[in-house]
Formats: sequence, structure tokens, C-alpha cells
Amino acid sequence: MKVGDLVSLKMKKTQPSQVPRHAIILNTWRNHKSKILEIEVMWGDGPISKRFRADLFEVIDESR
Repeated sequence: MKVGDLVSLKMKKTQPSQVPRHAIILNTWRNHKSKILEIEVMWGDGPISKRFRADLFEVIDESR
């Protein structure tokens, strides 16, 4: 997971199913062991969000 990657918010199994949310990573925050803890994303519909826990997302397309 790095800046520029396309990510998807992990969805829970619900009825009716949830609409997938896709975003691009704008910034990352790491701990002292270089593990990514939080990311800042821009959602597909435009707004920039605050920090989210990185484990809430999965990479669907990596940037170069």
C-alpha cells in the first residue's frame, strides 16, 4: 500500500449488499517499524477524507 494506489473499502456481508467505495491514497502514516497505520484518501466521488485505519482498505490496483 503506497501513495497513488487505488483502494477499496472492505465491505461487510449485508442484505441488501453495500455499494463498493473506491479511493486513491493521498498520504500514509507509519509507525517506527515502517508499518502503515493510517491513510488519507480521495474518494471516487471527489471529497478528500480524514485519516482512516489502513486495515479497513484493500489494494485493488497498484500505482507504478
